[in-house]
Amino acid sequence: MAVPSAGGKPRVVAEPDRTKGELWYRWPDALPGGRAVLATAGRGALESASVVVLSLETGERRMLVDKASNPVFAASGHLLFVRESSLFAVAFDAERLELRGEPAPIIEGILTFAAGAANFAVSEEGSLVYVRGELGVTLAWVDRQGRSVPIRTGRWLGTPQLSPDGRRAAVEMGNDEGGLDIWIYDAARNAFTRFTTAEGSNRNPRWSPDGRWLAFTSNRDGGYDLCRKPADFSGEVERLLEKKGYQSPEAFSPGGEFLIYIEADATGKPDLWMLPLKSGSAPSPIFQTPFSESQAALSPDGRWLAYLGRVGPRGSLRARAYRTRRPIAGLD
Repeated sequence: MAVPSAGGKPRVVAEPDRTKGELWYRWPDALPGGRAVLATAGRGALESASVVVLSLETGERRMLVDKASNPVFAASGHLLFVRESSLFAVAFDAERLELRGEPAPIIEGILTFAAGAANFAVSEEGSLVYVRGELGVTLAWVDRQGRSVPIRTGRWLGTPQLSPDGRRAAVEMGNDEGGLDIWIYDAARNAFTRFTTAEGSNRNPRWSPDGRWLAFTSNRDGGYDLCRKPADFSGEVERLLEKKGYQSPEAFSPGGEFLIYIEADATGKPDLWMLPLKSGSAPSPIFQTPFSESQAALSPDGRWLAYLGRVGPRGSLRARAYRTRRPIAGLD
């Protein structure tokens, strides 16, 4: 978005290109003259983000650097960006909006947060200030006595989900292809096993109540689709819905008959839906409003659905609870 410095009505400069899997733009940096802005275009996993330049006059976008984030233009005529906690520089023509040469690393070990924001800045005179360090995203296995065992992999980790028997955990882990895969950690063996191996990203694992299945979302076929696979690695990935757009699992019903999931519309606004898994019936919306509903969790008896909802078109997100009419055999 852009808004006049003196105030006024904000306007849309550019929207993510959904046909290319883009989900968001972040960390804009306006170029001299005010005609264009640098930004990070995200496609789910940070490792698959790109540095793009957007025209403030036409809305046209151009990809400059792949697998990179947090672009900043320096008065020296260089584009700075971060890739895997290393700060890179490349000569950049701010008039023609083109790179001049190949990027080169200049500082390693920049403190970078999981979302991709890096701790560095450049003054107008050309001085660079930065913070070294590691974010240290690790898993920790904690017992009921409070003993914590850190589990380090050297890769980005996220969305840990314990299995129903408490012996394993499914996690997202960055892969060498620039996306995310799901891995399963076995506490008894203190070892990870890769669960998905497709190109792109496989995200948001959710265990079925009996521990037999892992549901997740995958962009292996283009958009983010709702999928599942046997948790014992005995079968192939099954696509649960033949629908375009973005779907991601949230919670199974206590008996495993239904899967509650997020479905995002063309604007990226999420709603909560329910998919019958055993009857073969069509999915149906739980909440389909002008606002956003996400991050759903069911109570063990199936009588309550907790979720995150936005209050009004510009309101804040709030935790809410929805009382089902009866234990979920059909959420109505």
